[in-house]
Amino acid sequence: MPSDLTPSDLTSSDLTPSDLGAFVAANPMGVLATVGASGEPEAALVGVVALADGTLLVDALGSSRKVQNIRRAPRVAVVVGLGDVTFQVEGVARIADGSERATLAAAYEAASPGSRALDPQLAIIAVVPGWVRRYDATRRPADVTEAQW
Repeated sequence: MPSDLTPSDLTSSDLTPSDLGAFVAANPMGVLATVGASGEPEAALVGVVALADGTLLVDALGSSRKVQNIRRAPRVAVVVGLGDVTFQVEGVARIADGSERATLAAAYEAASPGSRALDPQLAIIAVVPGWVRRYDATRRPADVTEAQW
């Protein structure tokens, strides 16, 4: 927790998957953090798409470290947004395959036309949020809202 926050600054709210989805649609860049083979943190700037249920989608080369890391240790963190307002998400990721991969790749392409999500060399990573925090640093004190889904 940032040093300028106290537990009373945090509010539990009706933060919904729709709130996350709307934010991601307007702010489609984020950082995906995974755990490497030796337990080291690894992070990458990625494009992000959100489904109606709050699931986050990321595409990545099938041979990338993030895909290898998720296969081994599926708990991940994602920070969406690069400005004063961000959504922090912790959840479980999976690499989609078969018909699910085709469906999710089509959803990614629909939300981000011109992406390479349909390229079979790219993996589609689906992150199901378990904990979400909206952090708005434009306010003093910062407006921080958390939810568990």
